[in-house]
Amino acid sequence: MSRKLHFPRKLFNDKFYDYVFNVWDRAVTLNLGSAGSSKSVHSQMKNVLRLLTKNQNILAVRETYASMKDSVFSEMKQAVSRMGLDSLFSCTVSPLCIECIPTRRMMIFRGLDKVDKIKSIVPKVGIINHVDWEEATESAEDDLNQLQFRSRGGGIKRSLDDITETMSKILSASDNVELLDIRREILKNLDLLNEKDGLSNGESKTMELRFNTVFDDHWIAKRFVFTGPNGKAIFELPMFNGTETWEERYRRSVYDTQELYILHSTHWDNQFLTKEDNLKYESYRFINEYYYTVYAQGLWGSLRDSIFTNFKLCRMTGEFISNIPMVYVGLDFGFEPDPCAIIRVGINEAKREIYIIDEQTETRLDMDGIVTFVDSFCYENETVWADCSEKMEIHTITKTLGKYGIQARPVSKFHGGGKGGFKLSCIMQLRSYTIYINENCVQFAREIRNYGWKKDSNGNTLHEPEDGSDHLIDAFFYSLNTVLKARARTKVH
Repeated sequence: MSRKLHFPRKLFNDKFYDYVFNVWDRAVTLNLGSAGSSKSVHSQMKNVLRLLTKNQNILAVRETYASMKDSVFSEMKQAVSRMGLDSLFSCTVSPLCIECIPTRRMMIFRGLDKVDKIKSIVPKVGIINHVDWEEATESAEDDLNQLQFRSRGGGIKRSLDDITETMSKILSASDNVELLDIRREILKNLDLLNEKDGLSNGESKTMELRFNTVFDDHWIAKRFVFTGPNGKAIFELPMFNGTETWEERYRRSVYDTQELYILHSTHWDNQFLTKEDNLKYESYRFINEYYYTVYAQGLWGSLRDSIFTNFKLCRMTGEFISNIPMVYVGLDFGFEPDPCAIIRVGINEAKREIYIIDEQTETRLDMDGIVTFVDSFCYENETVWADCSEKMEIHTITKTLGKYGIQARPVSKFHGGGKGGFKLSCIMQLRSYTIYINENCVQFAREIRNYGWKKDSNGNTLHEPEDGSDHLIDAFFYSLNTVLKARARTKVH
């Protein structure tokens, strides 16, 4: 017995309606824009239709498996309920999986921190047809390559003559443009392929990358968007001033080819937000320029004035941490209203890699509170490197923590001894490393993203770091004091 499905238009934002129901066979979809635009909500409602009406299996990925349950998995379950289809889907949490009961098609959830397991996924029926990638900017370009190789097969057995002809055509292509032409021809002829001739009439395999536009020199931007002559963008993200009609905004927000579909959206496209919600996003125009550009306007952020751009979020297992060659602890004293900040940092000089392992901050601490704070964070026999300007505090902490096998020592602020010269020397050396940030170190990740150069009254960038919310950054510098001092040059240019 068939069941006719009807989904009221009121379930969907107008911006995403055509995308949900009509955009299916694009090789890559970039669903990008600001926070609060409902990108993820509509992607998951589209995935419900993939499982139910398109007979597709979906591999849903994110940088870490631990982050999937409360994000993509939860969003997909809500999409099923929102569309009134709970009786047609079953969900399991170990491992995370959502199955469409009538079609037996599956949405399988995996983390990119375990790539080997992704390679061995086999659905109950068919193959992986679609890859759904949440927060794609958190991951490396090599993850994309792995995922594209994962989506393969599923066709009817082809004749040897057909394979030989296809092989000759593809291998004779002189550049990527010719390869794209060949793909267009393949897709154009999909409906004409005849099973009697042993040819496949399967669907095109697709991938969607969903993300906020964190910065314009990210590998996703370079690989898909800034591919025109001399690196010019093939699709300029639209900026609106409030005078455009909805139709004008929509027309400027979509880029559509067979190979690449881009849908740009902002919080203004989410009709379920309140006016107060819109005001909250727009208020960042007067608070933080980078946050406003990325998370309110949905435009490419720029890290050109940021001090560190060589950092990546990742998940660090206990086994990985235990194999880091050298580990240090840094402490930045906090006096009201500033927090006391402590951080554990690993370094591998041979690989030129630094690892932010753990962090902790606390406000309103007196001397006894700082001792308890440090003691609760440190392991026995660890040395804590702290700001040398607070000699009395270090003396008190050293005397007390010594009872617990923990030693506190002041850093040596080389290059003139001043805080500015010391910071600049640390920056110049650390920019040559790749900094890996453990996923639980969210405060450090926030600080390093916003850690920028000062500007003069004319907006010119100065070669001096901006003071502000950088307490874990300072603790980071102190932790590597001995390493950086040994490598420091006599002058900073």
